[in-house]
Amino acid sequence: MIKDIEYKYRKLINIFVLFFYKILRTFYKNNNSELKLIILKNRKTLSEAHSLLSENQYAENNYGIPGNVFLSINKPIDSFPTYSDIFIFISRYLNKPINYLEIGVSVLKNYIQMNESLQNSNLTCFDINPIAPNSLFIFNENNKRENSNENIFTGYNNENENVLSYYKGNVLDREETGVFRNAHNSKFNFIFSDALHEHDAVITEYKNIIKGNLDEEFILYFDDLDFPGLENTINLIYSDIKKEYKDVFCTTFYINGWVGQHEKLHKNALISTIDFYEVMKKEKIKLPFIRRWI
Repeated sequence: MIKDIEYKYRKLINIFVLFFYKILRTFYKNNNSELKLIILKNRKTLSEAHSLLSENQYAENNYGIPGNVFLSINKPIDSFPTYSDIFIFISRYLNKPINYLEIGVSVLKNYIQMNESLQNSNLTCFDINPIAPNSLFIFNENNKRENSNENIFTGYNNENENVLSYYKGNVLDREETGVFRNAHNSKFNFIFSDALHEHDAVITEYKNIIKGNLDEEFILYFDDLDFPGLENTINLIYSDIKKEYKDVFCTTFYINGWVGQHEKLHKNALISTIDFYEVMKKEKIKLPFIRRWI
């Protein structure tokens, strides 16, 4: 009885939270024509992806997806920007071909969109899970690098000429991340951190994979600053990066995640050698509670 009441209470609270964010989104209308085209393309890509993970597959391996998010994983999402849309938009400000790393790809929902929109890019995944079964078509498991670790898979997007790679490993394991760094000896200019959302885990991930692995011009993006203590963690990382780079900026804002309007907005941080706070103003990109850290 008590559990039933608690469930109904949480469900009611969630309805009010989603309604609040729905109202909030109406105050942020984006009229940037390029971003609109990116959103249309990404929604088309997702509609063609069909089921990213079935109930039976989820029961066997949840790929780090909370139950409430899984219920919406395959639902259509509206035209309010997601971080996937913003990634593609801001990537054009890098002056080199994109060398992208996503840490914590889960079922590759974001990665699939990046692969469809970017061209002539290197797109790398790092995740503790095997490749999600419904996304195996992206990679050719028989095309492993010669003499490489058996957990590294490669693929190629013939249409967009993207080189794809997937590394199955633990971000907290120095030996496994060391193997990864040796296999990918070129520095990344776009890294998306979306694995474990705890202070110690994010700091370890930063030390094991990110630190010393950023190009001279880069974008470093963190999701879910709403998690307890994570904003302070990102501030520590930002402070450390500023010791190495003369000009580096951090912008935070709220934005839709994987399942769009079906969950609350996420607080995200964008650390870069490019001042994206000014870019957003110039490009008239409106995101809730956007601010620049000092």
